[in-house]
Amino acid sequence: KSERWQSKVDAAECGGGPEATFAHVVEPGTLEISYSRGDGEEARREVVYEDVEDENRQPRLLVSLSSVTALKELCEHEHARYDKVVKTLTQCRSSYYKELRWLRDQLHLAYQTDEAAMLRKANLTPDDFEVYWFEPENYVDPETREFLMKC
Repeated sequence: KSERWQSKVDAAECGGGPEATFAHVVEPGTLEISYSRGDGEEARREVVYEDVEDENRQPRLLVSLSSVTALKELCEHEHARYDKVVKTLTQCRSSYYKELRWLRDQLHLAYQTDEAAMLRKANLTPDDFEVYWFEPENYVDPETREFLMKC
């Protein structure tokens, strides 16, 4: 679960810092509403909370706190998933380029023309090129792994 939202709220409440994204914290205002669902039902009165900075924007939607909380948790979950994917792709890319750089260095060494290089080249075996930092199987999701096992 991502704690991104809570860290931003905490930073804003503590007066800022590098993670603060809120200019200021605004407390919600209360608003008393009345409504009826029809069919001769008596009007209900309820106190709800509103964003006082949005009070003039229309139309507005009234939703339960549990719906907002569920949406916030879903967003945090998706951010955590996104963060995990970015981390995996970064590791994958880094390993790939590290391996590619090493193999290119080995080719440069193998094709040098001085005596020491020729001696190194004569002593090279295919195993000298068997290095693995980038291992694709480490980055395969379960669905793809299952598909590859069936092929």
